[in-house]
Amino acid sequence: MLREGYTLGNALEVYSIYQKDHIKKNIQTMIIRLKEGNAFHDVLSEFQFPDDILSYLCMSEQRDFANGIVASGDLMKKRSEWQKRLRSTLAYPIILFWMTAVMLFIVGHYLLPKFNVLYQSLDVPLPIVSRLFMYLIQLTPLFLTLLVCTMIVGYLFFVMKQRQSSAVAKIQMYCKLPFVKTFLPIYITHHLTLHLGLLLNSGLSISAAFELLRRQSHFILLQEEAHRISISLLKGEKLEGLFECKSLYVQEVKEIFMHGQASGNLGKELILYGEVMGERFEELVRKGFLVLQPISFVGVGVVVMLMFMSILLPMFYYLQSI
Repeated sequence: MLREGYTLGNALEVYSIYQKDHIKKNIQTMIIRLKEGNAFHDVLSEFQFPDDILSYLCMSEQRDFANGIVASGDLMKKRSEWQKRLRSTLAYPIILFWMTAVMLFIVGHYLLPKFNVLYQSLDVPLPIVSRLFMYLIQLTPLFLTLLVCTMIVGYLFFVMKQRQSSAVAKIQMYCKLPFVKTFLPIYITHHLTLHLGLLLNSGLSISAAFELLRRQSHFILLQEEAHRISISLLKGEKLEGLFECKSLYVQEVKEIFMHGQASGNLGKELILYGEVMGERFEELVRKGFLVLQPISFVGVGVVVMLMFMSILLPMFYYLQSI
């Protein structure tokens, strides 16, 4: 609608006509905030929109607002699809884990003790699998208690340690985790190149674009990085040499900056590369979902197999001894 000449207020009013009551109420609140002179990205921040989307809209308001709205909507749509896919992928394994936990509780606290008494009366020695399984079931409550307490203490320690840290320091700590370090550089590179490409493609210089990124307050990581890069550029350092941190950026982004500056199309190439990074991130998420389900099924299958082996093996030993 903005591309067709509607004002933002009129577009929101038209959009609210066919929405549910609670959405209409929120849109009316947005319109009131806009009439009071608040920026659109600040209005959306009151409704818990993601920080990266708010930052992207903040950049778009400075230059190409209509296209920024469309791009932000596409990002939100993809994120919603990832979340739906994640919920559908995890739903079945979670149900399986819950049912397995109930079975373990019933078998461990009711069936196995009775079978143990029966086998002792028949003078049938329990195989090592049955003894090990019973021992593990007895230790499960203690193990879960220790695990929960350890997680709580670790989380509190992590929060206290990270409270005074910068966003860059936090990301660098997260990147020490095995799987996180694969996703984060792609995610950060995706957002930086899209933000910066949007500004450069609208006609801003490199220094002005980073200055604008530094002034936005929604995406703190980009704000800190823009501040660092702005200072480095003033010192005369080369732009492509400022993206060598492996924990923050994909290494090939240096080549994109070099090629874009040489060709004079840095803005367009950064936008294109940001879209490529988004597709790569989506592909990694998809592969992660494909790996998650088989692993969860194998884990549940092994537990169920051990559970039935612990009950049936002594009976086989007894039948062989007759």
